[in-house]
Amino acid sequence: MLLRFHCDENINSRLITGLLRQGIDVTSTKQAGLLRHPDESQLAYICRVGRVLITHDQDFLVLDGQSHPGIYYCKQTAMSIGEMIEFLYLAALTTTPDQIMNRVEYMKRL
Repeated sequence: MLLRFHCDENINSRLITGLLRQGIDVTSTKQAGLLRHPDESQLAYICRVGRVLITHDQDFLVLDGQSHPGIYYCKQTAMSIGEMIEFLYLAALTTTPDQIMNRVEYMKRL
């Protein structure tokens, strides 16, 4: 089963477009009606719909043991959009929901 992603509002829309072009199931904060909502709302949404969060927001790095479908974190300047698309495409194809559940993974250049 391929991972399904959700991008918070700090993620560039070009990443979403690139993932969609690769056939990856991804939604945005705007699509979910969560613009300018607190992090707790983003977390509640991904838990409700079973999507892995993609974020640049360091606030998600410490979740006090809260259960969640998984998080991919990338420092804002650490990777280009193309590198992020490649990383997430491969993650979607090779990682199961059980493997990412309750984990925060740092995205890095391949």
